[in-house]
Amino acid sequence: MKKILITGILGQDGSYLAEILTARGDEVHGVARTPLSERAVQIRKHLRSKGVTPILHECDLCNGDGVTELFRRLQFDECYHVAAQHRSSEANLQRGDQSDGSMYVPNVLSGLNILSAAATVSRHTRIVLAGSCHMYAGATTTPQREGLPFAPRSLY
Repeated sequence: MKKILITGILGQDGSYLAEILTARGDEVHGVARTPLSERAVQIRKHLRSKGVTPILHECDLCNGDGVTELFRRLQFDECYHVAAQHRSSEANLQRGDQSDGSMYVPNVLSGLNILSAAATVSRHTRIVLAGSCHMYAGATTTPQREGLPFAPRSLY
């Protein structure tokens, strides 16, 4: 059994991943934005109805010391970093914040803190950083393939 961390576990991709990894028999841990949004509460309820009960941790992914302590204490085998903010995310809508600059810290610094924590205190941890179709939002070629040059239109 592997010990897995999923950031953004109560979002769409994180919750699906939690179901798959729980079914595989892994010990699933998660980090989610707090306080939980109404949608996150619904997703947690849905997961519980399927018998998926990840161990949730409070951790600000923009706080490098907090992320490092989480990795030091739990020594995850794998980390799936799928947490991100984008223009339509509930946190941005609640704050009325729609600028690219507001997405820089959570979307870039969080990934940097995860990589740094693993490199410093948990070198065996495999890290998966999620991508998005938004990396090719400005592409003129269809269909888009992995070899296509990046053409992002936002920091998401």
